[in-house]
Amino acid sequence: MKTSTLPIVCFLLMFSLSGCGLMEDAFKTGLFFGLIIVAIIALLIWVLRFGINLLIKKGILDLSE
Repeated sequence: MKTSTLPIVCFLLMFSLSGCGLMEDAFKTGLFFGLIIVAIIALLIWVLRFGINLLIKKGILDLSE
């Protein structure tokens, strides 16, 4: 719980400190687009790691050279 407390507090502060409605909507849109981009990058990294590990297990790729 100790490691997740700071991100939760920061997330709540980000939404509570927004000023007017226009800035709030722009901030939320930027936050959602940022989360989508991070999710896509994380998915690409996961697929690459999975694929490389599979190639190493099958003996097609040898990184020990």
